[in-house]
Amino acid sequence: MIAVIRKRGAFSLDAKDWFGTRADFASVFNEETKGFFFAHSRKVKQNIKVFISKIETILDLAHKRTRVSLPFEPPIFCNIFSPTNIFGTGEKTVAWIEPSNFWKDCPIKRSLFTLLLRCGEKYNYTKDNFEEALLSNNQIRETHNALIRFLFGFVKFNPIESYENLPGWYMVFAKKNYNFIKRTLVRPDYEPAQSELGIDGLWT
Repeated sequence: MIAVIRKRGAFSLDAKDWFGTRADFASVFNEETKGFFFAHSRKVKQNIKVFISKIETILDLAHKRTRVSLPFEPPIFCNIFSPTNIFGTGEKTVAWIEPSNFWKDCPIKRSLFTLLLRCGEKYNYTKDNFEEALLSNNQIRETHNALIRFLFGFVKFNPIESYENLPGWYMVFAKKNYNFIKRTLVRPDYEPAQSELGIDGLWT
């Protein structure tokens, strides 16, 4: 369903047709999406920008690198991910969002990204109330254990259940136990495997 009237927290590809729910927006937000519009409260654009930047700093996206497949010595490496860019528009309550390619390659990550944008509205960069803003969203609070594991670098979605429709973050991880979360969020292929001998937790 497309929202007839733009409202706070809505998403749009063209600033004309607005999606009032994240689930509806997921039907058009895909790996090829360059960017989209996000409707927010007044005077929070910078807060959202800093909040998303902090998330990507925790994930250490800027330092994820891969070797160029050329016979150079010393070897040449390039960054895997670009940072998310957030720009102002002619509307004081609408931002243009260009997500990092990190978020776009998986429906679960795209779903989480739209959740985090809404959390960013509650962030105040002068107070740096990061945890308060992060937990301001009910769906984040109810999937907190999965988010912890994700932020520790287990960002690859490894589905162990079948889904009739496009899976979203909350649908997959709400009310799930540690074992399910650990099996479903695993280290990405570009990260070296680490031994888990003698260690047990959401971050191993």
